[in-house]
Amino acid sequence: MSTGKIIGIIVVLALILGGVYLLVGDNLNLGGSSADTPNENVVATVNGEEITDEEFQAQLAVAMQNFQAQGANLDDPNNVALIRKQVLDEMINNKVVLQGLAGANIEVSQEVVDVEFDRVKAQSGSDEAFQTALTQAGLTEAQLKENLRRQLMAQQYLRGNVDVDLVTVTEAEIQTFYDQNVAGQENAPAFADVEAQIRQQITANKQQQLINQFVDGLRAAADVEIFLETENEVESL
Repeated sequence: MSTGKIIGIIVVLALILGGVYLLVGDNLNLGGSSADTPNENVVATVNGEEITDEEFQAQLAVAMQNFQAQGANLDDPNNVALIRKQVLDEMINNKVVLQGLAGANIEVSQEVVDVEFDRVKAQSGSDEAFQTALTQAGLTEAQLKENLRRQLMAQQYLRGNVDVDLVTVTEAEIQTFYDQNVAGQENAPAFADVEAQIRQQITANKQQQLINQFVDGLRAAADVEIFLETENEVESL
């Protein structure tokens, strides 16, 4: 299957640069660790590997910016607590995938990395916008290329463990999606005009579910300890 079929996979720390998910640098503060943390700079461990507060804060800052750009009310403490939980969950999932990748003996050529780098750079719109995004993320071009290499390796790892080509979509599913999400809109397009797009969307959703199940399995088998009070924050609001 093509790389494009891996839709929205959480295999990298989420920084949106021109709509592409990338890794943020390893070391890069919004909110704090629990007093029970064995090291006040550690928010979680995954099979003994630490996620530091600095790393968490870097991801959280990016997520806050992205949600705010989408219109989220960050003055609402419940929204902030949910974002904090989501960011930490994603970081833990990243760890279990990357730990699995470490033993998978997967290589990606520099030529492939360079092609992906050029694609990401082009999506930024201009060299100035691209450099600004890198600066905001605290990345150099060399670090970005290394992050892209790891992302491509992770995609290969997931493709090797999740057979998304087994996904099927029925005509009934497409019709139901159209009736529930399209037909009631003003000036709704005819079913025939959007059938292919709906099929693609449902396929992508089902593929993502398979990927999520695989990652959930990795996480369930991992020794995960969380020292950040994200769960309590959400439950108390």
